[in-house]
Amino acid sequence: MAVRDGTIGRRLGHGARPRLLPNGTGEFFRRRLIELAGLALFALALAILAACLTFDAGDPSFNRAVDGPARNLLGAPGAYGAEMLLHGLGLAALVLPLVLAGWGWRLMRRHALGRWWLRLALLPVLLLLTGTALAAVPTPPTWPVGDSLGGFTGALLLGRGALLSALDPGALAWVAAALALGCFFYVLGFTRAEWRAAGRAVAWTLNGAGRGLSGLARPRLPLPRQARLGPGRSVPWSRPWSAWR
Repeated sequence: MAVRDGTIGRRLGHGARPRLLPNGTGEFFRRRLIELAGLALFALALAILAACLTFDAGDPSFNRAVDGPARNLLGAPGAYGAEMLLHGLGLAALVLPLVLAGWGWRLMRRHALGRWWLRLALLPVLLLLTGTALAAVPTPPTWPVGDSLGGFTGALLLGRGALLSALDPGALAWVAAALALGCFFYVLGFTRAEWRAAGRAVAWTLNGAGRGLSGLARPRLPLPRQARLGPGRSVPWSRPWSAWR
């Protein structure tokens, strides 16, 4: 018995220290932190998208001083940020919230984003290539910021690139569009299964929105006089209250 007690004492003295938290607690908190980071990226993407979509040329900005309140959905910060993004990148600025939302969704679902440092470094390249491609598109008269759909940087890169490469601006824009498309797929980091899942989610959303709009556009019909409760049973709604007593 003494030998056994001595053995037990040695094991307790030299063995593993008792844990305050159960095994797997660190992994649990690590996953929750990654999900929180993904949720923050998704919220940032929604904020940038809302600021850009509610941009108003009459709001205060770095190039315009206005005494009145900003009509942007996010107020003055949204007005300043949207003006900077749309003036610098044009419609290419909308790629930024799309990528951030994709990263956030992947972090919340997969808890990982492979080679995130390389994807983050290629994000500015993607925005510049997209702006260069959009700079060749004719600008509609209703465009509220600048003279190019690719923003100031897109128009500058397209013009300088055409001079240095001796290529037609249209051909250079097609090259930039092809490179931007390939860069977009890599930066987003989706697998084939995730692209299929995202496609199904978009299709489901569009289908639900279409049904909702068709339901709103459909004329309302009067309610039937009877509601079916089951096979062979019905309740006449026109029955007077005295008949129920």
